[in-house]
Amino acid sequence: MISGGNGRVVIEAEASAESARGSFSLKLWESDGARTVTISNVTFP
Repeated sequence: MISGGNGRVVIEAEASAESARGSFSLKLWESDGARTVTISNVTFP
């Protein structure tokens, strides 16, 4: 994604229904560590 642009992030995670309850924070970073983004309040159905 380019800076300031829009994009979509798809997350697949294996977890029991019990451990997937609540909200989580997701931290993404570039391979060289130059930029990071943290997305709060991520929930799973």
